[in-house]
Amino acid sequence: MRSKRGITVNNCENIITSYPNFVSDMDQLGFRIDEVKHKIITIDGPSASGKGVLSKKLSKHLNFEILDSGLLYRAYAYLFNLNNDHDKQNQTLKK
Repeated sequence: MRSKRGITVNNCENIITSYPNFVSDMDQLGFRIDEVKHKIITIDGPSASGKGVLSKKLSKHLNFEILDSGLLYRAYAYLFNLNNDHDKQNQTLKK
C-alpha cells in the first residue's frame, strides 16, 4: 500500500535524539521530513518547587512559549466531568 499524496512526518526531534540517521533514512525511502523548527524544554519537579516561576523567567529570556501541562490536565478533567453521567458511573462501580 502506498499513499498517493506522500507522507509527511512532523516534529521528529525526539526521534532524531535516539535515531540520528532518521531523516536521511526516511528521505531515501521517499518520506518528506519537516526540518526541526522548535526547541522544547521540559521542567519536572515536585509540587511548589518553583517550576512555574522558572519556566516563566526562562521563556521570557529565551523568547519561548509556555505550555502548562498541568493546566491541560485540569481542563481535560473538567471537560470529562461535564460530559459524563456520574450517577451512572457510581451505579456501575457499586456492582
